[in-house]
This record gives sequence, structure tokens and C-alpha cells, in this order.
Amino acid sequence: SNTAIDISAAQDKSVIAYVTSEDNTLLFHIAGEDGVVMASEDTSGLFIGCGMHEVDFNNNFNTSELVTAVSMFDSNSFTELNLSSLDLSNLENAESMFAANWELKKLKLPTMTSGSLKRMDYMFSRCKKIEYMDLINFNTENVTSFNHCFTSCENLKAIDVSNFNTKNATTFQRMFAWCPLLKNIYINENIFIIDSSDVTTEMFKDSGTDQLINIA
Repeated sequence: SNTAIDISAAQDKSVIAYVTSEDNTLLFHIAGEDGVVMASEDTSGLFIGCGMHEVDFNNNFNTSELVTAVSMFDSNSFTELNLSSLDLSNLENAESMFAANWELKKLKLPTMTSGSLKRMDYMFSRCKKIEYMDLINFNTENVTSFNHCFTSCENLKAIDVSNFNTKNATTFQRMFAWCPLLKNIYINENIFIIDSSDVTTEMFKDSGTDQLINIA
């Protein structure tokens, strides 16, 4: 069916959605005025559990005002996900944003240097097939919680968090837990500077980590 549904916040048909079919594949379309869709400040659960294999925003999804994206892409079937065109300069809460994408092997994110991020709990948890993460363009100086951020990334072998600054973080519980193949974590002198041992409870539980490499 290609019947359009009004999904605009104001219910003024400024944003519509419709479904088409191509080669036995359902395609979900979102369209806005002048071809651009303006995301709201809170897109929590927007695409959760949709079973999507790929997404193409075609530079027409304006996320410049996005603040909260809890579970936005949670539980889909992506093998690759390229979000490099998105503006996440005001994003504060990314809890479970990409969680449980079990088939995901490649993830490309935009530069996030504004320092707006505050919560990264479960952000990449249970991305079971991804082998390497490059988060060098993340500014985390205002993040307060990293709980379970990379939990159960079972094939993750190396991760570059050398631009992370955790000076304001208060908890890292099970941040890298159950990552049995994770050998190398690339860090800098501003990461994991902590005052109390309880905030790191089981940080590396059942992980394969044997090297924290300072590349500052």
C-alpha cells in the first residue's frame, strides 16, 4: 500500500509516511516539506524493532535539534549503518541508541565534538558482529555514565576511544563486559581517571582485554 499517514507532530501533514513494495521488500518512506524532515528533540524508539536492513536519509533528515535518542535504532537487522550525514551536535542522551543490532558489522557515525553528550549507557551493547569501533571523533567530556556501553559485543576485537575524556563520568559498570575477543583498547591520558573503585564495578567482566594502549 502507498496510503500516506500524517506523522507530523502538529498533525498538519508537514511530515508523512508511506510504505511501498519492491522485489518482495517493504520500503518505508518518510517525506517532509521541501524534501526535508525535521526531527524533534526526542526521537526515542523511533525505529526500534522495525527489522530494517538499511536506511538512507539522503541528507534530508535534519537532526540539528535532536537531544534525546534513547533506543532510536535499537533491535534492527542492519549489517552496515552510515549515519555520517546526521547532525548530532546537540545530542545529550544516546542510551541504547544502537543496542541489539546483532547483525551490524560496520557503523559510521558523524563527528561528535560539541561536548553535548551526557549519557551513553548501553549505547552499543549487544552489537554482536562488529569487530572494530572507531570513536575517535567523540567528545565525551560531559558524559556522566558509560554503564554497559559496549556490553556483549561478542566479536569486538579492538576499539579506539583515544579521544574520550571521562573526567565527569561517575560510573563505568560493565562497560566492556562480555566482550571475549576484545584485546586492545586505545586510550589517552584523560580516560578512566577515577577516584572510587566502586564506579568501575565489573568494568571488564569476562572480556578478553589484555592491553590498554595509550596513544596520546
